[in-house]
Amino acid sequence: MITLKLSKTIFILLLVLLISGCVQETEVTNNDSSYSLDQVMEDTFPEPIIEKPPTVDLNILEQRLHELINEERKENGLQALVWESDIADVARRHSEDQAEYNQFITRRELLNPNPLIYHEGFEFGG
Repeated sequence: MITLKLSKTIFILLLVLLISGCVQETEVTNNDSSYSLDQVMEDTFPEPIIEKPPTVDLNILEQRLHELINEERKENGLQALVWESDIADVARRHSEDQAEYNQFITRRELLNPNPLIYHEGFEFGG
């Protein structure tokens, strides 16, 4: 008759053998030294294919933004702003400059106290 201690030992040995048989070491090697990291990256993360970049009509976008601002002003009891093409041109050029030079001022202390349109020869306010 097998003793309890012997049966536990056999059980543990069988368990270790089973577990060791499940784990398999694999070594991946690449004997082709001409296969570079760049090629691996290209194969793994290919460039997305964009057949046609989306087009945006900036005039429509500007007009829609103007409408949304006026809706918000109306909800807050303020008068609607009148569309001024000359001022829109100044704002557009300013936005293009910000995009080209990757600049956007978010810190108020860096803002010029004189609005940009004063520099363009416009007067407003009262």
